[in-house]
Amino acid sequence: MLDPQSLYNVSDSISDDPSLRGLPLIAGFTGFVDAGHVVAQVRDELLGSLDHEVLAVFDTDQLIDYRSRRPRITFEEDHLRDYQPPALELQVLEDGLGERFLLLSGMEPDLQWERFCAAVGQLISALEVPLVTWVHSLPMPVPHTRPLGVTVHGNRGDLIEGMGSAWRPTAELQASIGHLLELRLMEAG
Repeated sequence: MLDPQSLYNVSDSISDDPSLRGLPLIAGFTGFVDAGHVVAQVRDELLGSLDHEVLAVFDTDQLIDYRSRRPRITFEEDHLRDYQPPALELQVLEDGLGERFLLLSGMEPDLQWERFCAAVGQLISALEVPLVTWVHSLPMPVPHTRPLGVTVHGNRGDLIEGMGSAWRPTAELQASIGHLLELRLMEAG
């Protein structure tokens, strides 16, 4: 595997600011499945309403297959403008109560999943992240008049037991980067 650290660039804040240590992390990735645009809505709401600073930027040229998911650009009359490249960033945010947390968000990588997970693991270790949670939504063939189903999973039984998830299926799914990241972080303890 190529060096995971060469997959991202970090802000000087990561090494210079000790207050960044020990913050929880929320992750959300768009691109594969984002039923109801839940991940995009959560990300947009957080970044649109809370103070934030970019801590690390991933090299999407190495991670995204632009031919399968083409970036947007605007053609206006006789010229091109507003190229919108994909982004995948780690940011620190501060909520309305002054609590800080990390947000890893952007387009789900198409390529180099293991390397990406190792890179995220390096950042989590360097920042001494105590808790990682991720947002994901899958479409289900349920009438809109029925309550939404929620499944909760992870390696912290003390956090998930009170979430009221009565539906606990066993199913083989198409994996996403969030699934693999959760598995690799659980394996790493």
